[in-house]
Amino acid sequence: MKYFLVSLVIFIGMLHEVGNAQPFRDLPLKISYQGALTYVNLMGKTKAVKKGTYSVKFEFFNDPTGGSASFYSDTRSVTTDSKGIYVATIGDNGTGLGNITVDFDILNWLQVTIMSGPETKIIYPHALPRVQLTSVPYALGPWRTPAGFGGHHIIDYDGSVGIGTDDPGATLGVIGSISGSNSGDNSVGVTGSASGTSTTGVSGTGTIGVKGASSTGGGSSAGVSGVSTDVGGTGVRGEANSGSEAYGVWGLSASGYAGYFTGDVHYTGTLTGPSDAKLKENIQAVSSILSKVVALEPHTFNFKKGSEYADMNFANGRHYGLIAQEVEKVFPDLVSEAAHRSTDRTKQPIQYKSVNYVEMIPILVQAIKEQQSMIDQLKAEIDQLKGNR
Repeated sequence: MKYFLVSLVIFIGMLHEVGNAQPFRDLPLKISYQGALTYVNLMGKTKAVKKGTYSVKFEFFNDPTGGSASFYSDTRSVTTDSKGIYVATIGDNGTGLGNITVDFDILNWLQVTIMSGPETKIIYPHALPRVQLTSVPYALGPWRTPAGFGGHHIIDYDGSVGIGTDDPGATLGVIGSISGSNSGDNSVGVTGSASGTSTTGVSGTGTIGVKGASSTGGGSSAGVSGVSTDVGGTGVRGEANSGSEAYGVWGLSASGYAGYFTGDVHYTGTLTGPSDAKLKENIQAVSSILSKVVALEPHTFNFKKGSEYADMNFANGRHYGLIAQEVEKVFPDLVSEAAHRSTDRTKQPIQYKSVNYVEMIPILVQAIKEQQSMIDQLKAEIDQLKGNR
């Protein structure tokens, strides 16, 4: 009595390239195929076929059950081990799949037929169920697109990949635009990491080198996020070396903060703000300000470092400043409402009052002028009294 053969396909991996609309021509394309030949005996147990050499026919069809071989047919010898496992590289018979036009815009199926072999319990030839042909990412190997493909090159140079260029200059080099999108909690559209001295995770040059956009996330999403765990490292770095209109980092906000920093801020250049007369209207002189300044009460204090405000990363040590609620009574325009968004999404933002210390400067200037005027008047009165003696 003969037994019907069963073949378990372990892996089908296709090596191909990505090019333009006709990429699968004139290339040494191959398929690495691995399977196991077994049969079921009268007791219902699965057994491996007898170890040895079998004649196997590989054909491709564009129909899962009928039709004729569409673009490739090859009969070869394979050797099974004690478990019935065998391997074959389809396309290495001298013709190669790449020498045949393969349309991967339509579905194709692989038909494996066992023609002959040492196992006596098998009816030959025996066609196994067809398997749909698919490509897998980890089967991609080093390749270069041929000339005449409109410059859509994908090239592997010892681990470096270039898209649109044959000189990557980095692990991944791209000439053109890159778009990354993702959705869901803690998702990332594009991520880059680097280690070592003077390394960069993601680098961009051009009118806009790197652009990130965020529209949802309940206040915890970020268009561009950078993290550095190295001593002296930089999470996000901006550099501008050409002209006064070049910006290393440009933040823009129509309603919130163009920049928000949790922790100390330091700069080695000059901190300036817009003060040109052409930018201002309703200009009025400040007067009778000294009495208001005298009403302010400077304090020394420490920031709270407990769990409630730990996420705000306040500076340590003793500080000098004013209390926003006290300033608000005298100079309400210098006090504004602010909000600190916690990195813990389960916490509500911390609402607090802030003081515009920069605009306190012209107020103090006017107070000094008024005080000096009083001093000059008193000095004149003293000089007059001395002259009358």
